Amino acid sequence: MGLLAARVAKRKGYNLSLWLIWGLIGGTVAFVTASRLKPKTDVF
Repeated sequence: MGLLAARVAKRKGYNLSLWLIWGLIGGTVAFVTASRLKPKTDVF
């Protein structure tokens, strides 16, 4: 589940390393959280 969380977060534009750590620690909770994140948008 941790790898899935990191993958979902990366696809939405978040830091892969950070989410991989959270995913390995939190597993399902991290996956649910990553699934609910809104995609990042670049504002210039």
